[in-house]
Amino acid sequence: LWWGHQIPVFYCDDCGHMWADEDEPCECKKCKSKNIHQDPDVLDTWFSSGLWPFSTLGWGNENELKNEKWFEGDLAEFYPNNLLITGFDILFFWVARMMFQGENALGKLPFDDIYLHALVKDEFGRKMSKSLGNVIDPLDSINEYSADILRFTLTLLAVQGRDIKLSDAKMKQVRNFTNKLYNASKYLMLNESKFPNLEDIKLETKLGIYMNSRFNECVREVRENIDAYRFNDAANTLYKFLWDEFCDWGIELSKADKASVKELGSIFKEAMKLLNPFMPFLSEYLFQELSGTQLENAKSIMVMSYPEVKERNLEVEKKFELVIEAIVAIRRAKATIDLGNSKITKAFVKFNEK
Repeated sequence: LWWGHQIPVFYCDDCGHMWADEDEPCECKKCKSKNIHQDPDVLDTWFSSGLWPFSTLGWGNENELKNEKWFEGDLAEFYPNNLLITGFDILFFWVARMMFQGENALGKLPFDDIYLHALVKDEFGRKMSKSLGNVIDPLDSINEYSADILRFTLTLLAVQGRDIKLSDAKMKQVRNFTNKLYNASKYLMLNESKFPNLEDIKLETKLGIYMNSRFNECVREVRENIDAYRFNDAANTLYKFLWDEFCDWGIELSKADKASVKELGSIFKEAMKLLNPFMPFLSEYLFQELSGTQLENAKSIMVMSYPEVKERNLEVEKKFELVIEAIVAIRRAKATIDLGNSKITKAFVKFNEK
């Protein structure tokens, strides 16, 4: 049994003439003999795969399956597309054929950009196989950790040009990150029952202004990295901002400035919108919790506008950098003289004259 498109080339058994034809002929085009036959071979399977970008939109099908598999105007609306996501292992088998055939049939390449994703391997960089016993079943990982944790872990590790070395240890690290976000939301809700959207409030506290300025820088970096298909850099930027800046400094400093908690809650909600493409379930849940709403009767993050880049307050950022540097220096000094967590009542900070 042959699978594929039979080569549309015909041979005359009498005169030896050979020709290609769109329709099945009844006689030789040269000598009119009826003793003709079609080439018995088929084109390789990638030939038909190469037709996929436009054959699925009605090209070459005339009225067959119209209004069932494709509709009038589909080809004009959806061809060419902007992005193809695929693995490098079929770059020449499939992608090149789509480009050749699209350019030949329609005079246009089928897509503007090609994103070659990494291959998922085990923690030692070996290809997963049953014989090695190193297969990580994504369904098992989802059951143990969650879809969001698996998704975010893969994104963090998806460095362009490198394979992904997936392990339980990496997923446990991301699980710690999600716990950090849960704890931050619990702290916020201990102080306020719900929080307004960021665009609906005016930031008045220094901490709120500072954290919003840092968030605006996070938005800029995330959007730039997404536009450049550097998804791992975008995920790392979110990870560092939410853990190292918002949780470690914003939440901790707000304990001495309770007036800033409401503003931090609104910033955190906006950050969940930024996180949504990477961790859709967790970000949606925390956003609705902090809004005092339920998804069943509220607008989902998925249909909200993605955060836009806004102006930073560099003056406030510089002041807080000094405060943070001073706190870090004091902690180091305490560790040096083995004070540990002992409380100190007064500390002196000497600034350079610059």
